[in-house]
Amino acid sequence: MCIRDRSLAVKEKNLAEDKLDEAQSRDYEKDSMIRELDHQLFVLRANNFAFEQEIERLNSSLNDQQRRNSELENENILLRDDVKRKINEIEALEKEISDMKAVVNKLGDVRSVLNRLMNDPEQGN
Repeated sequence: MCIRDRSLAVKEKNLAEDKLDEAQSRDYEKDSMIRELDHQLFVLRANNFAFEQEIERLNSSLNDQQRRNSELENENILLRDDVKRKINEIEALEKEISDMKAVVNKLGDVRSVLNRLMNDPEQGN
């Protein structure tokens, strides 16, 4: 083999080694990027899980609040009905008192007439 062939072979070998180094460097960069993306994916999945847990907690809290609001609305309706019933009872008692006052006034008039009749016997004839 001659020096020229040998020199050419060394250059080709060096060129091939450089290409191999570049390919290995690109592979290392790709592996590094893949590890970084895997890490980001892991973080995103963890955040997603945390968000899902928070959403479930908030939904549960919302359901509890809606149930409580419904209970309060029902209680409010019952209280309104109770107040209306009591107002009707009070109005009925007021009417009854008014009727009793009218009866008492009439009895007072009758008593007054009886007293006059008893005091003035001539008017009775």
